[in-house]
Amino acid sequence: MKASNWSRVSPIATVYFFIRNFNQALNLWPVFAGAVAIPATREWILDLGILGFVLILLGASIINFWFFKFHFDDDRIQIRRGLIFKKNLTLYFERVQEANLEQAFYFRPFGLWALKLESAGSGKEEIILPGIHHLLANGIKQRVLDAQKKSSTTQKLQSPEQPIALNQNELSSIPTIDYQIKLEPVDLLRYGLMHNTLVYYVAIFAPLLGQNEKFWQNIGPWLQKSELVQFFSQYLSSHNLWASVLAVVALVVLVLLLIYAISIFLALVKYWNYTLVVQGERFQYQTGLLNRLASGFRKHKLQTLVVKQSLIARLLNRYSIEVRQTNEVNRKQGEINLGFVIPVVTEKQLHDILQMLNIQTPEWKKCIPAKMFWDTVIYGGIITGIVAVTLMTTEIPVWWSLGALLLILFLNAKNWYSIGYDINQEGLAVKQGILGVKTTYVPQIKIQKIQISQGPIQRWHNTASIALWSGATLERLNFIPLQKLQAERDNIMHTIARFRGQWM
Repeated sequence: MKASNWSRVSPIATVYFFIRNFNQALNLWPVFAGAVAIPATREWILDLGILGFVLILLGASIINFWFFKFHFDDDRIQIRRGLIFKKNLTLYFERVQEANLEQAFYFRPFGLWALKLESAGSGKEEIILPGIHHLLANGIKQRVLDAQKKSSTTQKLQSPEQPIALNQNELSSIPTIDYQIKLEPVDLLRYGLMHNTLVYYVAIFAPLLGQNEKFWQNIGPWLQKSELVQFFSQYLSSHNLWASVLAVVALVVLVLLLIYAISIFLALVKYWNYTLVVQGERFQYQTGLLNRLASGFRKHKLQTLVVKQSLIARLLNRYSIEVRQTNEVNRKQGEINLGFVIPVVTEKQLHDILQMLNIQTPEWKKCIPAKMFWDTVIYGGIITGIVAVTLMTTEIPVWWSLGALLLILFLNAKNWYSIGYDINQEGLAVKQGILGVKTTYVPQIKIQKIQISQGPIQRWHNTASIALWSGATLERLNFIPLQKLQAERDNIMHTIARFRGQWM
């Protein structure tokens, strides 16, 4: 194909590539943490500083933009990308599951969008076109719809003047709405409390900051001149140890309050005006204050449903729902997440959604208690041995390592108590968790592969492990009676062989 036939996305897409590269760089934090811990590399890395890190990411983002090209016709789209490792990707429109649009805040002033095409094949066959005009995005989306022979009357092109308003009008013009959820700000406040990932980032960057001697040398004089710092120093020097302990606890509490305040703010920005509409087989939501997002799926395309309830969510009696379609488990870090999520639902709303998706309430069963025993013996023995060897190099008595064994025993007992499963004619349900609870539902007809394995310990107990793959997830169960697993496997294979409906 001639070079003139290939198109580039807008240069503004460099911002998208920069954010993606930044997210990918965060996944390398263990490497940076290890390098900072080594004196020989610490000074070089810390001297590089934030500016050098930003310049590296910016250079990579410019390269990503320049070597990203695409071409499409009536039945397919092709992508070329990469400088050193060049990749050519072809995706036929008839294989596309969903065509979703997102307008990030940095795209909005220029009328640009990001188009995500989710395929029905390999996880590598996913395409994101960042920074294209909304007419082009809708033109490609319309070709996808035409290739799939969908009705053109309910899939109109958005007007140039109001790219988002038409989507909202389309939702409001649906003649019959079977179900609807609209989240209020108080619901988003709950979500910010339920899902706070900032705590993990603080745990990652705090040790790195503590190793930056020049940072503390530069900030030290400023702290010494601060009236607030001087006040606390005088107060602590004139009071006993308990006052110091209370001051440290108060400082930690203030930091946590700040972190949760930021988490709530991010939840408000991400899910502002979240509206879910169910009409027939179609689930559709729109959300976003800065980044406008519209996403949906059809009931028959559901591969896996995940219901999450963290410890705080349990206290608030709320749940989060994530719908996984084919390939979402293979989404690369840093890519725009266009998955289908319902951030906060009540128990009644959860029951309604499960009922609409034909998911029945599981009758939970447990694996045999021997799992708890052997997990403690194997993993507890290894970890306790490592702790004991470490304590031998210190003045701490070795018998303190038994505390690690008791802790592992407690965690394994709690984990065994939380694990539940149900395999029935509707599908597979698995729940697990120590503090929070994660429940996964896989329709039986969406199970692609089943593997039963049996190690020497499980043969002793006449149990086995089972692994079930769907188009979006892998679920494992251990220490389940072998005869039961074999019977359930035969039932599942029989049901799948007789199924003649739509799989994707």
